[in-house]
Amino acid sequence: MRKITAILLAVLLPVWLAVGAFAADTAPPALESTAAILMDAQTGQILYGKNMEEQRYPASITKIMTVLLALENLQLTDQATVSEDAAIQYYDVTHIGLVPGETVTVEQMVYAAMLMSANDACNVLAEKVAGSQEDFAQMMNDRAQKIGATGTHFTNPSGLPEDDHYTTAKDMALITREALQNAEFTKVFGTLSYTMEPTDKNTEARPFVNQSDMMKKNSPYYCEGIVGGKLGWTEEAGNTMVTVAQRDGRELICVVLDCASSAGKYKDTQALLDYGFGSFSPATIKRSMMGTHKVEIQKNGKTSATVDCLAENDFTFLLHNSLSQQDVSITYGPPAVVAEGQEVDWNIYFSLPEDTSVMYPVLGQVAIQQDQTLLLSESGEGGTWEGILWLLQETGRLLLTMAIGALILFVVITILLLIRKWMVLRNRKKHRKMLLQKRAELERLRRKQYDIKL
Repeated sequence: MRKITAILLAVLLPVWLAVGAFAADTAPPALESTAAILMDAQTGQILYGKNMEEQRYPASITKIMTVLLALENLQLTDQATVSEDAAIQYYDVTHIGLVPGETVTVEQMVYAAMLMSANDACNVLAEKVAGSQEDFAQMMNDRAQKIGATGTHFTNPSGLPEDDHYTTAKDMALITREALQNAEFTKVFGTLSYTMEPTDKNTEARPFVNQSDMMKKNSPYYCEGIVGGKLGWTEEAGNTMVTVAQRDGRELICVVLDCASSAGKYKDTQALLDYGFGSFSPATIKRSMMGTHKVEIQKNGKTSATVDCLAENDFTFLLHNSLSQQDVSITYGPPAVVAEGQEVDWNIYFSLPEDTSVMYPVLGQVAIQQDQTLLLSESGEGGTWEGILWLLQETGRLLLTMAIGALILFVVITILLLIRKWMVLRNRKKHRKMLLQKRAELERLRRKQYDIKL
C-alpha cells in the first residue's frame, strides 16, 4: 500500500505543481493599489482593469495634462514672468523656489513640472496658457472630455487635493495615450535629468532628476524598456503612478492609483507590465471570418434598400495566452431592420465572456464597410442620385485599376515574348554554327581520306 501511495505521489505531484505554475502564470497579479489599468498604447485596448472607472484623487500625475496643454499651446522658447499667485509661499508642497518677478522659459517649466513635480512651475504654465489658474483648469476639463476622459474633473494644474479634483485609472491611461502622440511630451516624459540655468532672480543652476525609480539603473525598482513615468503622492490620494514601457515592439500604459505604500506602486506596476508583456500575444480575426450582416432599410413601413455589412479591415488585438479566438464573440452594431432616418451604430464589436478573469473582456471594434449606394438612399431621392454618383466613381476607379493591371500584364507578356524570341534566335544561331563546324569537320575528314588513298 505504501509503495502504491509513493508511486501515485511521484506521478501526481509534478502534475499538481505544473497546474499550480500554469495558474500562477495565467492569473492577473494581486495588487496593493485599489485601482489600476493596463492599456495597449497603440490601439487603446484594455488588457486589465481593477476598479478602473472608480474615481480617485490623482495627486501629481495631474501634471501630465498640464504639460500636454502647455506644449500644445506654447513654444518651448516662450518666456514667462512668475506672478505672486504662481510662486509657492509655503513649504509643504513640491516646488523649485520660483520667486515673483523671475523670468523663466516654457521649456524650463515643463521639465520642472514633469521631473521635479514642481507645483510653482505648473502655476506659471497655467497662467501663461490661459491667463489664470482657474481658466486653465477649465481648459484641462475641456481637453479631458475631448479625449474621452469623462470621469475626470480638474480644479488646479498641479494635483493638490480638492474635493472636486478627481480622475479614474482608465481616464489617466487615455490622457497619457493622447499625450504620447506629442513628440515633445514623449521626450520630456522620458528624460532622466535636466539642468535649469540661472535666471535673473537666481544665480545658481537648478538640477532636475526624474522621480521614477523605474528609470534609474541603480534602483532596485529599475525596469528595462521604460519610456517614461510620472508619480504622485498626497495623504488623500495615496501613491499614484503612470508608467509607459516598450518591449519587443509593443508599448503598454500602466496606471496605479491609491496605493498605500511607496514600494507598492513600483511592485504593482512591475507585476502588471510583466503580465502584459508575458501573458498576451497578437491575434487577428480576418474579415472573411467575421461573416456578413444584412440590414433592411425601411421607408413608410416597406423595405426600400438592403445593406450588406462587411468589416472595413481585419481586427487585430492582444489575446491572453490561455484563450483562443474561439472564445471571441462578434456583435454587429446595426439592427436587422432600420427605419428611415434612424441613427445607426455602424461598427462590429469583439468581446469575451463577461466572466473572463484573465483579461478585460471588451476587445475592441472595427467600422463596417457599407454599400454606399443603398445606404445613401435613406436620405431620399437626393441620396439615390448621390449613390449613383458614388457608384459611377467607384466603377471608374475599378475600370482604371483594371486598365492599369491590363497594361502591366501586356508589358510583362511583351517582354517575355521578346526574351523568348531572342533566345530562339540565339539558339538558331548557335545551332547553325554547330552545323557549319560539323560540315567543316566532315570535309576535313573526307580530304584526309582522299589524301591517304593517293
